[in-house]
Amino acid sequence: MSQALSNAKVQSVREIKKKAKSKKINKNITKILIYLIIIIILFMFVKVFIIDNELDIQDIFHSKQEFESIEGGIKFHSIDFPIRDSLVILERDNNITISYNSNINDQNYLTSIIQSINLFQGVFSNKGKITTLVINTVDEQNNLIKCTSNLGDLYTSKDLNIEECNNLLNTNNTLIFIDYPNKELEETKVLINVEDKLVHISPKNTAEVNTSVQLVLKSMYEDIEQVVDNLNNFKLDQDLNISK
Repeated sequence: MSQALSNAKVQSVREIKKKAKSKKINKNITKILIYLIIIIILFMFVKVFIIDNELDIQDIFHSKQEFESIEGGIKFHSIDFPIRDSLVILERDNNITISYNSNINDQNYLTSIIQSINLFQGVFSNKGKITTLVINTVDEQNNLIKCTSNLGDLYTSKDLNIEECNNLLNTNNTLIFIDYPNKELEETKVLINVEDKLVHISPKNTAEVNTSVQLVLKSMYEDIEQVVDNLNNFKLDQDLNISK
């Protein structure tokens, strides 16, 4: 009888320990499941955040540096590289697209910025760049209507539809994009993004379009004055030859 009771007690203790161990295992499994659910929820939240904000995974782990300076009344803003360095890096591209927005109701605008257009094309041509010029015609809401382009040839001019215009702007070329002047801006701004291969000029007025272009080229080329002198002398020689 005593032996039977002893065996019963041992069995009871074993069952209690087994149940306790089972409860502990179940508790641990529950914890793990809770942690997994939390991780999944966090992952989904981060994923939605990245998509909504159009971020890249690199943006999460890479803190971008930003540089700013004001020169000639123009505010320059560069991402990841100092301003001059970023422009020098972009200048190394042999294929450059220059795009201007022109308001359809401003018939005199292109005449007033022809100096900057000729300067860009002349300097880049002198430096051996293949330059694609795109003049966009936009409405009052800045919607693209059509464009005219030289298609990379200084002696070509062709009218294009919206799809063709967008294709010219979405290439692997370095893009220098000049908005139509907006008098509501506090100041003219030049944004430089090496990663996107973009120089974006947002001018406050027409005069600062030309000023911005001169400053961008000055940062790209230390010998810009000599280059411009050569271009002016070349034009003068051409004018003299024509007049003979």
